[in-house]
Amino acid sequence: MIRTAESVEYKISVCTGSLLLGAAGFLQDKKATTHPNVYDLLEPYSSEVVKSRIVKDGKVITAGGVATVELTSGGGSSTPIVQLGGELMKRNVKIGLAGVLLTAVFSAGAYAATVAPKVFVHGNITQSKTAPKIIDGTVYVPLRTISEGLGANIQWNNKSKTVYVNSDPNFKTETSSVSYVIERDLAFNWIMAYDNRQEKDVLALNAPGFKTDIYNESFPVGNYNMSSIVEMQPVDRSENTLTVRIVQRVTAEDDYNVKVEKWKFTFEGTNKIKSVMIVPKSTQYLDRYTLFPGTSFGE
Repeated sequence: MIRTAESVEYKISVCTGSLLLGAAGFLQDKKATTHPNVYDLLEPYSSEVVKSRIVKDGKVITAGGVATVELTSGGGSSTPIVQLGGELMKRNVKIGLAGVLLTAVFSAGAYAATVAPKVFVHGNITQSKTAPKIIDGTVYVPLRTISEGLGANIQWNNKSKTVYVNSDPNFKTETSSVSYVIERDLAFNWIMAYDNRQEKDVLALNAPGFKTDIYNESFPVGNYNMSSIVEMQPVDRSENTLTVRIVQRVTAEDDYNVKVEKWKFTFEGTNKIKSVMIVPKSTQYLDRYTLFPGTSFGE
């Protein structure tokens, strides 16, 4: 119904109503705003999301919330919407239906916010600045929240309006499968030997001058404070390096049940590992971790 307002001279939205204008194609190459909780949802539709109370771009005006549509601003001067109202009164210009529809949209959004659904990824509730929304019976969840919860890489290209999840937007040529497999196998063999406390096998893979902060000066032995690695997944790679995401089920001596972190392997030649280091700020401590339904670790 909003698309039928294409010929209307002025298009106005309040709060999340700008999402309707965007979905109808009226915000292409336009700056716009919306309710602060859904800035990210507006990005695919607008050339720039402006975090402001009211944004006027040509004959498209978007307001950040119902409270922004006041008769006067704090300084006593008229807001753009009020200015527009005066102009329309003089010129007798029609206003599109969007301005009327958006109050209803805001009300629905406010109701949905009171019953925001919970989202669990790998058995843990997700944390996000933008809460999931229920709109017309459909749950909308921030893509970044889900991707990061899964340990996936996500990139957004505002110019092309494209989301990349575990994808290479600059892909040009195929990666050498031979070199990748060699590095992957070296890293995986080291991880499995370490996890099984097979010191000789670990040392056989280490290059002279090997460095690590995975364990202290002495290699861990026995079962004391032993953790089990339940998942390992390559997540990043550069020349002579491979980063692997590790999920460990730790023992009762710790204050947590599961530890997730990234280990960066640096290689020397094709058969030795120069170092294994924990990626800074990559460690997470969890009570529970679900690999897939029926296989969970922790409490």
